[in-house]
Amino acid sequence: MRFTCKKFNCTMDAAACVVRQKNARAQRGKVGRFNKLPGAEVCLDCEQGREIAGQVDAQAAADYSAGLRQARANHLDYQKNAKEGQMETQVCTDERCERAGQPQPVDAFGIHGRSGQRQKICKACMSRRMREGREKKQRMKKDLQEHNDAAAMADRVRTVVDRVKGRRQVDPEAPLVRFDDHPDLLRHIVQTARQEYRTPADQLLWMVRSYQSPAAAGQPAEGV
Repeated sequence: MRFTCKKFNCTMDAAACVVRQKNARAQRGKVGRFNKLPGAEVCLDCEQGREIAGQVDAQAAADYSAGLRQARANHLDYQKNAKEGQMETQVCTDERCERAGQPQPVDAFGIHGRSGQRQKICKACMSRRMREGREKKQRMKKDLQEHNDAAAMADRVRTVVDRVKGRRQVDPEAPLVRFDDHPDLLRHIVQTARQEYRTPADQLLWMVRSYQSPAAAGQPAEGV
């Protein structure tokens, strides 16, 4: 609703007039020209503004009542159509939907926030997709953490080996195992060592020993 303002001699929207009155009351008592809205003192005690504010409040109340009546009418129509079997239906486009290819009531589909139209995927499938997305992010975060832990463990092992090399001469016949190109194998060894309460080096020795002699590692030999 637009009207002609007598104070500023211009056409103004009613909502803008109400906002200017509200800001003028909020800025009352402030000091400094940069802290005040230009022309706010004019809107502070305006008889026409008070009339416009009353009309806006009445219009808002009327719109609210009309919205309630329309919602009530829509609900009654929905119940009537449900009893008569004439309810508006829609088919979900998700292939993994439990009711794929079967018509569902339109209430089973959400409303798009921008277009205001019914979505093509039902609420149940939308919730499932969101849940799967969260689980995928959690798995990716866990895998990244495990990868970082394995990389940190490899750096620590490499540091210890470098220190040992610097302190004493390493036996040329002693094998040096490096996992630079096999981080997954190192991660498996580290995880297994934690479960068995061993160090990664002891776990690797135990694996080599069990491969050579299962009975020596506490496992029954084949054919026994």
